Amino acid sequence: MNNVCLIGRLTKEPEVRSNEKSKVARFTLAINRPGREEADYISCEAWNQRAELIEKYIHKGTQIAIKGSIKTGSYEDHNGNKVYTISVLVESITFVGNNTPLKEEPKDNKETKEVKEEKDPFEEFGEDNQDLELPF
Repeated sequence: MNNVCLIGRLTKEPEVRSNEKSKVARFTLAINRPGREEADYISCEAWNQRAELIEKYIHKGTQIAIKGSIKTGSYEDHNGNKVYTISVLVESITFVGNNTPLKEEPKDNKETKEVKEEKDPFEEFGEDNQDLELPF
């Protein structure tokens, strides 16, 4: 069985490439280690429809959950050394956490700052009903 489930945040913008037949998105997820101030950085790749979804909606810092499988490979570097690679081949993506960008707060200016008063939700019942017994 070759199954992987991860939750993490993208470390940078995904790299998306395409040709006439297919599209691939490559990205790295930062996965926090429980109880430690360390993270693991996992290379991931998604193909075709998933790559299109990533290209449209997923950016640096986005928190996602992925399911997939481990993919291994190798290549020769410029010195002729064999380099082994491991990545996750993404089969499904789920958005988790709050991924909306933070809006910049307005500068603290007394003239433009509005104070919002909270309305009492029981105001409509009036003050006369404050001493009524509740049925529970």
